[in-house]
Amino acid sequence: MSRPWCAALRRGAPRLMDDAATLVAELGRLTVLHDEEVLAALQDLHTDVMQRAASVREEAARLGADGSALVLAERCAAGAYTRPLLSST
Repeated sequence: MSRPWCAALRRGAPRLMDDAATLVAELGRLTVLHDEEVLAALQDLHTDVMQRAASVREEAARLGADGSALVLAERCAAGAYTRPLLSST
């Protein structure tokens, strides 16, 4: 696909067009680099999340199938966190 305005700019300012092409190429390279960094961070987090999920499953199995110990622990934790917030002192 031919772009007449691009050809006209290249004839009038070839150095400017070369610099613009270099800038666009570098921006594309930086975008790929950023995506690779994000992917690496997500892979690290995935490993951590999977380990924590396994420990939560183990803890749930340890507490028992009925979950009564878990409900009691949740109530205690909720009371411990909300009590200071609701007190008037």
